[in-house]
Amino acid sequence: MAEKKTSITLQSGEHAEIVRVTVNDRAATRQAIITYLEERLPVISKNKFLERSEWGARAAKEGLEDEWGYTSIVIHHQGNSPQYGCSAMYGALPEVQNKHMDGDGYSDIGYHYAIGCHGTVAEGRDIRFKGSHVKNNNSKKIGILLLGDFSRPGEASISLTDPSTRADQFDYFYYMRQLSESQLSALRVLIRCLIRFFNINKLGGHKEFALSEDVRTCPGSVAMEKIVELRKEFNLQKP
Repeated sequence: MAEKKTSITLQSGEHAEIVRVTVNDRAATRQAIITYLEERLPVISKNKFLERSEWGARAAKEGLEDEWGYTSIVIHHQGNSPQYGCSAMYGALPEVQNKHMDGDGYSDIGYHYAIGCHGTVAEGRDIRFKGSHVKNNNSKKIGILLLGDFSRPGEASISLTDPSTRADQFDYFYYMRQLSESQLSALRVLIRCLIRFFNINKLGGHKEFALSEDVRTCPGSVAMEKIVELRKEFNLQKP
């Protein structure tokens, strides 16, 4: 039987490029996603999309699991990391990767993509591998990190004596009152792209995918309001 193929048309100025991707060719799909984003992201910059090498990612350790056939998109926020804030991706992403690999014991950065407040999208964990962004619930889920803290003051109940309290529940570093238009536009482009390449049917915030024993406020109520709107816009389901 002939191998099935899927195609996508990328418009660049007056020219259109047909990218044909073999269904089971995961490396080609990864590259087609990158090409799509570089063509479509509304960033007025040469660095619309940063591959891992461009932001100085460390090599992944052993232990990554193959993954494919994604059906869900999970939105996260950076939370309390005021050292770099939202805009400095070249500082923030190595910080996140170091925390995940050295502090949490992950094989690599846990998210598949990250979006800065100026709309630049960066590649995190290679899309061909299962992420580490929802505790014990990562199967078939693409993790997207929004740089910035999108919780509101008083949103989380803080217990310094409760060992299950996680850093993203602390909202005293709150500083992002809304997603920038550039960041939101980039998120739309990324969601549209992933829907083209995978059978995505669910979109939600981290806390909506978290299991009962993993209490979360991520990605904050500010981001959750936009996620609800995006579900309607893309006709996706709530987790």
